[in-house]
Amino acid sequence: MNLATDKHNSMDAAKSALTPATAARLINDCTAFNKAMSDINTAEEKKATANANTIISRVLLRKNVSAYFNGINNAIKIGTIPGSARAFYGLDVGNKRLPVTNTDTKLLQWADKIISGDAKRVDDGGIAMANPSIAEFAAIYDAAKPLIIALSNAKSNLTNAHVLLNKQVPEVDKIILKTWNEIETTFSELPVPTKRSNCRLWGVLYISVGTYSTISGKYTDNITGKGLMNVKVHLSGVAKGTLTDADGNFTLHTTLYGDMELIATLKEYKENSFSFQKEDGENIKVNEMMISE
Repeated sequence: MNLATDKHNSMDAAKSALTPATAARLINDCTAFNKAMSDINTAEEKKATANANTIISRVLLRKNVSAYFNGINNAIKIGTIPGSARAFYGLDVGNKRLPVTNTDTKLLQWADKIISGDAKRVDDGGIAMANPSIAEFAAIYDAAKPLIIALSNAKSNLTNAHVLLNKQVPEVDKIILKTWNEIETTFSELPVPTKRSNCRLWGVLYISVGTYSTISGKYTDNITGKGLMNVKVHLSGVAKGTLTDADGNFTLHTTLYGDMELIATLKEYKENSFSFQKEDGENIKVNEMMISE
């Protein structure tokens, strides 16, 4: 879409491979789609920042929720607090287990119950807790809560950004097909190699099935230069791929040729995309560097 839009905008409209109506629709859809993609990238960055800001406070709050309920259980065990006190926190009086705080929602719910439950328990004549005291706990809770809420909002914003992008996909598929057909029609009377060369300038790519060949190479870390193990490598549009070995080497077997794109992914590294043209039966060597996130 971007290549076709840029190519159309770079020339006199009368010489364009696209009709005015298709060009206008393409430009509008391309602008909207690029914005949606940009919004996703922005939302992902904000989520990553919010997550980094939350990690320490979340761990500290979770530890203090556990410490508080351990204190309640110990006090009940030695008789300084009656077992009935558990009811102030929404627990069964015979429940000695620590509450589950494996999600941020549950963590905040139990922290809320500690704040409200402790006040009710003390008003009912209960002793003040220590290690942590309710004042210490409240300070940790007050620091963690807005960060956890900010992370939750960032996650929701990212989800919404993906939803908005997905809503555009049907229209994008239609305009890509329409654009593709008009470009091919424009150059249809040229010899096939010339036709394809002209179409490529508009972003129309070709992949054909031919004879057996290999695509091999190596993926390395862009800082250390060392080969990376277990990089997932596959051709765009082909589900089956391979993994690099301990030295970063890989080999793919294929019968495809034409306009190819090799995609490599590895946890904690940015996706690597390498585009190239391949003749039928040609063996290709690819050496690429992966950039850590």
